[in-house]
Amino acid sequence: MVVANAGPEVATGVQVADTLPAALTILSATATRGAFDAAGRVWTVGDLGVDEADTLRIRAEVTDGTPGTISNIARALQLLLQVDPAPGNDAAEATLTVS
Repeated sequence: MVVANAGPEVATGVQVADTLPAALTILSATATRGAFDAAGRVWTVGDLGVDEADTLRIRAEVTDGTPGTISNIARALQLLLQVDPAPGNDAAEATLTVS
């Protein structure tokens, strides 16, 4: 996943929650900045300057072999004492098909 700051100000204390479904088991997580807490499912990015972006790659295994669709949603957590001029772009969803 990618988190980016389009401005107009520096975003401080950025965190992203990833609601990985129970059907997935995290094998590893690598971030270009900050740290990912696999137990809490929160990526603490830190500060993001205007037009900066960082990436978190999560490698997971499907533990429920039932065929179907698995949906994963990641959402930027609300920043304290900061106004987000575009709150509608604070979440993203990815879908995985298990066959």
